[in-house]
Amino acid sequence: MALPHAPATEASVLASSLIDNRYWPLAESLDPDVETLFYEPDHARVAAAMHRLFAAGRMVTEDSVIDVMRTTGDEIEGGTRDFLLELALRASAREQREFKDQISTLAEKRTLRGMHSSLLQLSERARNEEATPAELAEAARSVAETGRSGAGPIKRFGEYIDSMDAKASYRIPTCLSGLNNIIGGWESGRTYAIGARPKVGKSALALNSAISGLASGAVVVVFSFEMSRRELWGRLLACAAGLDVTLVQKYLNKEMSIDDFPAEQREDLEATVDQFRVADLFIVEESDVRSGLHDVIATMVDIKARYGDRKMVVFVDYLQLLVRDAHETVAEVTNMTREFKLMAGRLDIPIVMLSQINRGGAGGDTGMPSPHHMRGSGSIEEAADVTILMHRKHLDDNDHPESDMQLHVALSRYSSNGWVDAFYAVREQILSDANSDGQPTGEGDHESRQSSRPAGATTRPAEVTAEVDVDDPDFDDASVDELDPEYSS
Repeated sequence: MALPHAPATEASVLASSLIDNRYWPLAESLDPDVETLFYEPDHARVAAAMHRLFAAGRMVTEDSVIDVMRTTGDEIEGGTRDFLLELALRASAREQREFKDQISTLAEKRTLRGMHSSLLQLSERARNEEATPAELAEAARSVAETGRSGAGPIKRFGEYIDSMDAKASYRIPTCLSGLNNIIGGWESGRTYAIGARPKVGKSALALNSAISGLASGAVVVVFSFEMSRRELWGRLLACAAGLDVTLVQKYLNKEMSIDDFPAEQREDLEATVDQFRVADLFIVEESDVRSGLHDVIATMVDIKARYGDRKMVVFVDYLQLLVRDAHETVAEVTNMTREFKLMAGRLDIPIVMLSQINRGGAGGDTGMPSPHHMRGSGSIEEAADVTILMHRKHLDDNDHPESDMQLHVALSRYSSNGWVDAFYAVREQILSDANSDGQPTGEGDHESRQSSRPAGATTRPAEVTAEVDVDDPDFDDASVDELDPEYSS
């Protein structure tokens, strides 16, 4: 007699993973023992091969699965390739919610099989009088706990201590020392929300911090749903090289050549391009995430698997642009923030989520928005460990310098709140700490700009102070022959 299982669902999960190589990493993130979900023997063989590929940091494709199964001598009778082809033809890649539901269904069937096996063993022990009633009752309670949680018996806290001690947390510097002094940097396992009205420069904070992360030796992933890779490349280049963004735009549009720059700027530009070529930077644009949140999560899991224990930080720019149904904005953003919080913990990485503030969101004399101004877009500030708000008075009153920026750590579960004054060099797209006079600390120093570049193959500067903005010229039509670091599946 067959035990509980769902062959059609098993086939669909495998088919989705063959059609789109981002699905299996998602399955691995949803269930740490994903290969045990499959009951049908042939399905189990394919799943085991996919799991081996994922564990080795390799991409799951039809050819790679066939290679693994051939190597392990676990090929399918009648032809492995024909079997995989039939799987792929019978099902199409599933949307995120359906795929997650399918994994949950298979996990439920696996739990039922485990309970059936455990209860049979208990029955056999009772019949043979191999245990006391008290011992059997305790074992039965363990089986009941397995059924309630679907993830094995509930453990005593002490059983987690060794695994927690073995996990070393880390912090990745932001682009502002004043912000680092308050929150300590982007800490692994935590989520951060950055909220601002349009044109304030929240993307500038994220991209400058991305450059800081690269300089500290971290792997950096930027999900950009507002700008293309080309536009981001222009802003990153202007920021890291400390050049006028309009000149960089002309350079990328082939309206001026590298020889048109003064010697020092030319050297900075060439050096920055070379360092970005080897930087561990992934830019994921909207066209890469056809299935929305599912693809974002799968991409994070995939990149994390490639780099193992390396430090990693993720920036999501910005949440509302991930929404697929405008009528369900609040529900979708709420779901996203909760999923990102779970992923930050599972992958042990910091995730920085950018969010638009309601256009009416401004508070008191300072003009700084409040966390509740994000509530119309879901429970962002409730899910985030730290909420950072931004404001530039120049946008409300031209009498204020456009370089003045304020950041407010409004909510934090693990640090104090506080204010940070920043200097925003709009022309060069650089964000830096401001002194008591509102001027940049060390701004214009050629060496400080050099240290903000992404760490190359052999050089990893210790600190970064530069930054990139998102609210300036449009580089969409730029023709870029230089490196465009990107995630490609």
